[in-house]
Amino acid sequence: IASISLAGAPGAPSASVLKLCNGSRYSHVLASLNYVENNTFTGQPITVSSLTFAGPADGDIVGTSGFIMMQWRRRVTRCTFKGFETGLRVSTVTAYGAPIVTSMVNNRYENDVFEQNSDAGFRITDPSRHTATDYFLLDSFASDNGGAGFKVDTTAGALIRGSHLYSNAVDIDINIGSQALRIFENYFEDALSLRIQTMNEGETIALVGNIFEGACSLTANDGNATVDSSSNVFRTQRAVMMLSGNRGHVLSVVSVGDAFVSTATHYNKSGSVSVSSPQMQMSTETRT
Repeated sequence: IASISLAGAPGAPSASVLKLCNGSRYSHVLASLNYVENNTFTGQPITVSSLTFAGPADGDIVGTSGFIMMQWRRRVTRCTFKGFETGLRVSTVTAYGAPIVTSMVNNRYENDVFEQNSDAGFRITDPSRHTATDYFLLDSFASDNGGAGFKVDTTAGALIRGSHLYSNAVDIDINIGSQALRIFENYFEDALSLRIQTMNEGETIALVGNIFEGACSLTANDGNATVDSSSNVFRTQRAVMMLSGNRGHVLSVVSVGDAFVSTATHYNKSGSVSVSSPQMQMSTETRT
């Protein structure tokens, strides 16, 4: 597909179903034209809404995706992705493995459902870790995915907000935390709720208003980095922050208003880690 809008019947899930047939020679239901034809540039904007993407009934899902996208300024909303290896895959390399030479920016994925996919519900494949950027991943549900609810290689300029993730091996698995990554107001239910495997040198990421029922694992492997963590609720015994600063790099965490119920150590540190919890200063003035 290229430069079009696809809209199915309203509903959750939509009654407009696109299903991958048993034994299909294709690995996907839909894919961007440039991805299939090995064009190494970003495709034109598209909008896809109110569709259900369903995997093959025989369960042979190795290498399959519901939708493979390689566009900029696209919007995917109110869609369901169920029963694939990867539900919705955003790729910066073509089907032939060639990397695109243009950026892939300003994309929105919102009010979607990702369930029962063997690897990931939502996946960004970006070996460069800086091509698919400035995206919004909003107000979605991800459950019963064998690998991760959301699994992303790049996060520069990303806003991940308002989603509910449960019954996944990892709720959100991020390859690298980058400039202006914001993770706001999500509800994580699994034992490993959020994992950021490394962060860009000198960058600050923001965690605000999330509810964790499991661990939040943050690591600095590629340079000194900072996490601004505020108003998050860690609401179970296993819900703590697992912090690592490796290879001589320092991970600095500024925690303001975070609430923990666990009797275990709230900040589990490994390597070079600094945690500060500055208090709000209050002043009073008496007038007569």
